Amino acid sequence: MNQLIALALVIAAGFILYRLWRDRPQKSAPHRSWKDKSSWKGKISGRLLQAVKGDRALAKRLLENAILKHPGKSNSWYTEKVIYDIERDGAGTAFRGR
Repeated sequence: MNQLIALALVIAAGFILYRLWRDRPQKSAPHRSWKDKSSWKGKISGRLLQAVKGDRALAKRLLENAILKHPGKSNSWYTEKVIYDIERDGAGTAFRGR
């Protein structure tokens, strides 16, 4: 009888572990419209570079974050979103001509 209870407990524990494993959040690769980061080299818009005062690394990071937060948009959408966010946050006051 004790062996039957032990077997039932092992099966129940296995089932619970399986359910927890199956229901875990999946890590998926982020969707990137920009196929290759190296392709950004010549494709970062002049307006975006002006908004980040020529800091190409900052522009790339901002684009990456926009891609992660809003997957599936067009390249121009990401550029406009980053410029909009810079202006909205006040960091782009020099960009707006003030």
